[in-house]
Amino acid sequence: MTFETIAMDEKLKEEIIADLNTFVKSKEYYRKIGKARKRGYLIHGPPRTGKSSLIAAMANHLNYNIHDLDLQEHNFLTSYDIRSVLLHYLDKTILVIKDIDSTVTVSYRRRRFEPRKVVEVQKQAMLLRLLQFIDGLWLPRINELIIVVTTSKKEMLDPDLLVPGRMDMHVHMPYCTLPAFKQLAGRYFCFYDLKLLKEIQGILETVEVTHAEIVRELTESPDSYQGVAQFLREKKLEKDEKLRLQRNKRGEEDHREERFL
Repeated sequence: MTFETIAMDEKLKEEIIADLNTFVKSKEYYRKIGKARKRGYLIHGPPRTGKSSLIAAMANHLNYNIHDLDLQEHNFLTSYDIRSVLLHYLDKTILVIKDIDSTVTVSYRRRRFEPRKVVEVQKQAMLLRLLQFIDGLWLPRINELIIVVTTSKKEMLDPDLLVPGRMDMHVHMPYCTLPAFKQLAGRYFCFYDLKLLKEIQGILETVEVTHAEIVRELTESPDSYQGVAQFLREKKLEKDEKLRLQRNKRGEEDHREERFL
């Protein structure tokens, strides 16, 4: 995946590219201010809306490596563990930590001969410790590091994680919009069915459809808009039926309350 092929808002894409280019050219700036040369990106949005594709496009643009850091595989309860990961993986790398709003189960022991304890730890607390160490003495000044954190529930994150210097740029990946759909459809179709495109636009404005769902339908119906349009019509019917049932349920509850009063 590259920025040329990813389906997303063009203005946002340009902002991300400009931010990445500025970071790459800022070696002297970081040396001058004496801070670790890193940049943090928070990519948030519903599942399957292109967050992983965006990370791949960023890596291809910079020619960086990607390292998916599974916090459950590391015991970030000691300083030594954090340093070992940082010093081992940090040269022109995008360090990816996914689903930061969730928890992980880790085992540890404080002393050598104590039995191991198994505890559930918030990923956010572990990430905060990681970011604090990256800011400190243990990050080699010559290295370039980009940290990408993903979440589907930004509102559940610790505010301490969201401040500039930790997560410098917040990128929202929404459900599929018409511009994104047109970019995806452009890979499969050689023409635009203007009548169906207008109908598709209206449906996309009212239902929640992921990029992955659109890609699946485009793959299964590569020669026609009809398959995609029919899929979206069914999604809208499902939503309308769900809303109708909810209204009926509320009406029944109101009626029972009136009878009680």
